[in-house]
Amino acid sequence: MGFTRTVDRETLDSTTYLVQRLLDRDSGATTCRVSVVKFPPGAGSPDRLHVHKGDQLIYVLNGTVTAEIAGETYDAEAGTLVVIPAGEPHWTTNRGTEPSLHLSIMSPLPEIGAPSAVPVRP
Repeated sequence: MGFTRTVDRETLDSTTYLVQRLLDRDSGATTCRVSVVKFPPGAGSPDRLHVHKGDQLIYVLNGTVTAEIAGETYDAEAGTLVVIPAGEPHWTTNRGTEPSLHLSIMSPLPEIGAPSAVPVRP
């Protein structure tokens, strides 16, 4: 395990949805998972409304991420930390005209073999 992680800038420059794991079990993590996530305009959480067993933090780097948490909607601009407690139904999306970029931090790590997100059925 190295002590630094490099974001794949070339892939980030594409116009597609992107999740790049910066830290997870495969790279030596024991307590959390860190990913960089890019939403092109109109893209968002693949499972729409879902929950996680652990806490999720979203730190918005560029653009605006819209998050619905516990039935309330928030527009989080660059420099905003979104806190999603374990078990809280939520979804995230990009309603803007420019791509958004954020760090997603999950703690604790999802269990081996278990899905990290569980869809919430209406």
